[in-house]
Amino acid sequence: MIGIGRALLAFLRRDLRTNRSYRFAFVLQLAGIATSLWMYFFLSRTMGNGPSPALVAYGGDLFGFIIVGTAFWGLLSTALTGTLNAVRSEQRGGTMEALLVTTTPAWLLVLGGIGLPLLIGLGQLVLYLAGAALVFHVDWGRADWGAVALLLGLALAHTATLGLLVAALIIVIKRGDGVVALLTGAIALLTGIFYPIEVLPLPLQWLARGLPLTYALRGLRQALFHAGAPGEIGSALLILAGTTVLLGPPAAWLLQRALAHARRDGHLAGF
Repeated sequence: MIGIGRALLAFLRRDLRTNRSYRFAFVLQLAGIATSLWMYFFLSRTMGNGPSPALVAYGGDLFGFIIVGTAFWGLLSTALTGTLNAVRSEQRGGTMEALLVTTTPAWLLVLGGIGLPLLIGLGQLVLYLAGAALVFHVDWGRADWGAVALLLGLALAHTATLGLLVAALIIVIKRGDGVVALLTGAIALLTGIFYPIEVLPLPLQWLARGLPLTYALRGLRQALFHAGAPGEIGSALLILAGTTVLLGPPAAWLLQRALAHARRDGHLAGF
């Protein structure tokens, strides 16, 4: 475990050195968060003053509901896009084949590449919540921050597992943009990012309830708005932990098989 931690830290330090020269990109990200906050604030004002029945379970605050969903979606999409960029970066730099002949496991290579995107996504989530509270007076006073931290930690672990699956698919089909776009779009559609899943048609509700991230986001909202729904929050924690443990080893195996396939076909350095 110590060796894995050191390897992940080494990847993180490398990516931090690489991204240190792109400081203007950080300014643009801050501007994007500020723009989104104002946009969703004005959107919420067009929906009327009375709370929607579908939002009663979340305090009836449409603006707060959307902000939590947007921040969570940003965390996921940043991580998944980071997976695509990490695979491309290792491939274009010619370091993937070199790293694979070492004792470094393939899954550690991918997780090391998405470590910084995960931290960036987590930082953006914090900025969304802080901006909503400081500028628009969204009340997080009743939040259970311990549950929020646990949910976010498990959501990060689950997203990292999804990153391994995405990396394997990218290596096999060689075109990752469509995969990431489809996955982030499906997450936005089904997990309740911008609206409660109860407004979806029944077939889509069934699909939504089969996704662990749906429960992660629902539990996160319950923890932030109510701090008093232990059953729902506990269920979300169990679902996230269970699915992450179950999916982790198969995802790592599939990634290893995808790399072996690419190496046999001779396109490991050119997908």
